[in-house]
Amino acid sequence: MKSFGLDTSIVLRLLVGAPEDQAKSALELVEDCYQKQVAVRVSDLVIPAVNISFLILQCSTKEGVLFMVQTL
Repeated sequence: MKSFGLDTSIVLRLLVGAPEDQAKSALELVEDCYQKQVAVRVSDLVIPAVNISFLILQCSTKEGVLFMVQTL
């Protein structure tokens, strides 16, 4: 079976949904892989990178900073 690896950018776009056009393209890519029975893989190195990127995005707003401070 063929496989396709998702990078940090694609996974982040799928989770966050922004920018909208890039998130739509990422979703179409994954759907295309599904239809063609191509396995979608995410490296164990991508997961922490997505986590850090997501935390940085959360801290880019006042509400995100307050959330981060409250969860510490």
